Amino acid sequence: MMERLKSIIPDFEAFLACLSTPPPTAIRYNPEKRTKVADLPYHGEPIPWESQGIYLAQRPSFGDDPLWYAGLYYVQEPSSMSIGYVVRQLPLPEKAIVLDFSAAPGGKTTLLLSSLPNATIVANEPNPQRNKVLQENLLRWGYSNYVVTQADPNRWRLSGAFDLILVDAPCSGMGLWRKHPKYQQNWSFKHIKRFVKLQRHILNKVIALLKPNGFLIYSTCTYTQEENEEQIRWLLTQDSWQGVAIEVPETWGWLPVTIASGIQGWRLYPHKTRGEGFFLCTLQKKTKQQTMTFPNKKVSKIQHPLIRQALKPWNDKLIWCDENTYWIGKTLENHGIAVRQIGIPVVQIGKQKSFLFNAAALAVKELLKCPVVALSYEQAMAFLKGNLSVIPITLFAEEGYWQVKYKGLSLGVIRRLSKRLTKTR
Repeated sequence: MMERLKSIIPDFEAFLACLSTPPPTAIRYNPEKRTKVADLPYHGEPIPWESQGIYLAQRPSFGDDPLWYAGLYYVQEPSSMSIGYVVRQLPLPEKAIVLDFSAAPGGKTTLLLSSLPNATIVANEPNPQRNKVLQENLLRWGYSNYVVTQADPNRWRLSGAFDLILVDAPCSGMGLWRKHPKYQQNWSFKHIKRFVKLQRHILNKVIALLKPNGFLIYSTCTYTQEENEEQIRWLLTQDSWQGVAIEVPETWGWLPVTIASGIQGWRLYPHKTRGEGFFLCTLQKKTKQQTMTFPNKKVSKIQHPLIRQALKPWNDKLIWCDENTYWIGKTLENHGIAVRQIGIPVVQIGKQKSFLFNAAALAVKELLKCPVVALSYEQAMAFLKGNLSVIPITLFAEEGYWQVKYKGLSLGVIRRLSKRLTKTR
């Protein structure tokens, strides 16, 4: 394999030497939340292709930072942030319908939400465990214009539905050898062939999902031509496509690769740019076909006392879901696809018990009109761990729902009862 990579990767000795150096640590700030924080926790060298991204000099313990739980930033590999730069160059409609096909753990979905704030993002993840992680990360990010689905490629039959589809394909992961050395030890040609087959299966199913003139971004974090250029060449035999010109400054270190006439991809190498190995290519579909639309479910606003007590007026509609839970966000008609999450869950109303969801406090759009309590660092970490006993009940002047914040950002909701505090889900 090393001989094959040597024929692909320029300055191969420098590449090998780079694999023994530590990978960069980077974060991407949430543009809707960073303006609410007077003193940002981290500063560093800007990532050239992502205005909200910075490199960190060292890797802190993010799990000990309440602002990470508040959705102030996302820890993301720098090369993969290239997706946002490409998306922002595409002539998409303002209210585009976008599919992130293999979305977990959520880095690229949150990037899409920040880059296309008026779009509807459908974040799909077939794996149940990874889907749960995706949901958690999107709730922290705080946007409402998304839907989480859980469907394998065979379930998607929505012809001509999407303006943009991102396929960040499952791959052999060679681009992450520096970050995960075990990937280098465990690779095999059989391993690569399995991923090639899976990638082609996914691509074969998503072709029909694009609208005419819709865009497809295909990316991987690997180096093999079978998983990269050869997949694009195969796509060109399956439909009518044209290339999309992406302007990239030479100083960034992205290396252009010609795949076919008028079709260009980009390779990012760890010894050429400050990030891990990455490949991406953007195509525009030219085939004419019938398109479909996704009407939002029309649900009247529910005038429950709990809603009137706790929520500010908003423009989005409350959406009925799971019989007794209300959400704020966008939704799509089911079409036989399993929907796991619709934007931000706000309130659950039951016959015996009703409560606010913690996620309502994490929204970038101020939803709650509850009174606010500012927590110290120790109190904030105790709240996040569910240990409310260390938070003085005297901080909460009266019974009811209270929004708790740390350094200006909301962490969630506490309900004061007569003699104790409780945390909502």
